[in-house]
Amino acid sequence: MEKHDLGISMKDLSEGQPIAGSIDGRELVVLLHGGRVYALDRLCTHESGDLSQGYIDGEELICPLHSGAFYLEGGMANEDTPWVTSLNSFTVEADPESGNLFVYF
Repeated sequence: MEKHDLGISMKDLSEGQPIAGSIDGRELVVLLHGGRVYALDRLCTHESGDLSQGYIDGEELICPLHSGAFYLEGGMANEDTPWVTSLNSFTVEADPESGNLFVYF
């Protein structure tokens, strides 16, 4: 796995507000929830809804198009929304001095 600079820092994040990121053509959604930063594939597996326009419900990210639900931890699809399949999830690291965010893939 390689370390990639997201071009996003901790100061760009607001609790529970997904934002879009992109690295080498890979589209990601990045969000802060409960003090932890998550990075998942940005497009829903159902009809490519933009998950950076979605919302958080408990521990899940909800797609704005058809309410597909994905667990923040690991990107697994919620079994109650069988029309979606799991997303890729990425390890996120914050530089302790600058707050810049990095992902590994």
